[in-house]
Amino acid sequence: MNPIGVFGGAFDPIHCGHIETVLDVQRQTGINQVHYIPTGDPSHRPRAISNQTHRLNMVSLATAKNPDFVVNNSEIQRQGKSYMVATLRELRLQFRFDPLCLILGADAFVRIQQWHSWAALTSLAHIIVMNRPDGQWSVKTPERWQKLRVKHQRMLTERLAGGVMEIKVRPMRISSTQVRRMISTGEDVRGLVPEPVLKYIHENNLYTKQGDY
Repeated sequence: MNPIGVFGGAFDPIHCGHIETVLDVQRQTGINQVHYIPTGDPSHRPRAISNQTHRLNMVSLATAKNPDFVVNNSEIQRQGKSYMVATLRELRLQFRFDPLCLILGADAFVRIQQWHSWAALTSLAHIIVMNRPDGQWSVKTPERWQKLRVKHQRMLTERLAGGVMEIKVRPMRISSTQVRRMISTGEDVRGLVPEPVLKYIHENNLYTKQGDY
């Protein structure tokens, strides 16, 4: 069975850290295909600055040269609030016999119990937590998931869902908030976002209003 990665976020804008850390996960787990899923109307975070079309276009530009990356617009198309559990249920119907791996940063994982129907996530997918190389497994794993923590990547291929695994990734000290702030003050963000995305941002005059981040 070939594990399929699921990587969601506002991507406002998508930056190099969103690409490089996922490549790290692929190298360490054997995941081939990764679905990048821009959030539609998030339930647990503020609304995005850029509209859905801009964010989807930027993700498409950033991932275009990697055939393993798939841009998935299901959350943008869905009416109402965006819930990852609903997205995973849709993917499970599409990939009935392939493991799904929800890729999360450690900062998102520590807030997992704030997510809608969070306890159902491991019935639909494995959870891969990206942590810094110097980071400890100090994130507060929900008690009901303590026994699901695994260390071997074969778990990702032997079962369709149900494991919680930590992956050490190279630190990428970049955030979308940082990129937006830098653009709003006229700073150079080359090297922080993929070149096609940077060109798109400039062409569409995104993030240029002071305080618009």
